[in-house]
Amino acid sequence: MSDRKMFRLFFAWQDEAEERWLEGMRAKGFELIDVSFPGIYRFREAEARKVSYRLDYFPDKDRDEEYRAIFGDAGWRSVCAYNGWQYFTHPEAGREIYTDCPSKAAKYRRVLRLLTAVLPSQIMGLLVVSRAVRDGDIRPGLSVALAVLFVLVVASFIMVAVSFFKIWRRASELEAGRPTGA
Repeated sequence: MSDRKMFRLFFAWQDEAEERWLEGMRAKGFELIDVSFPGIYRFREAEARKVSYRLDYFPDKDRDEEYRAIFGDAGWRSVCAYNGWQYFTHPEAGREIYTDCPSKAAKYRRVLRLLTAVLPSQIMGLLVVSRAVRDGDIRPGLSVALAVLFVLVVASFIMVAVSFFKIWRRASELEAGRPTGA
């Protein structure tokens, strides 16, 4: 059997779409082995079958063993982890890790804590680069590099802000008892 790498980009609020995609890959005979740099998935050929894949965000490495044992006791197998995102699979299709709205909302609140920590640095970067562009205090030849940096900082800020809003909205809906779809 051979390994296969695939690139597919999902954002934090698209976890349910990512789960469906992984389930579709398994149904085609590709079992997830690992997730690395954003969007790079490694699969191995396996028997095509319907299973459940679920993602959870749990960045607490000190409690990792206990955390995985709880899922293992419920029949979930830990496949891999990437940047706090935990990838689990269950041999039965249609299974859920979180069966109630408050537990699922807590998952999204953990993601929001990360984004809340990242947002100030995004704002600071935006201010520093925009000031340099506005004041023109750059050396000749660096204007193209600074323009590229400015575009990257703005794009990154927009991505983090949109992620924050979408995840905050999903968590709020779940806390109000309204299950959300992907």
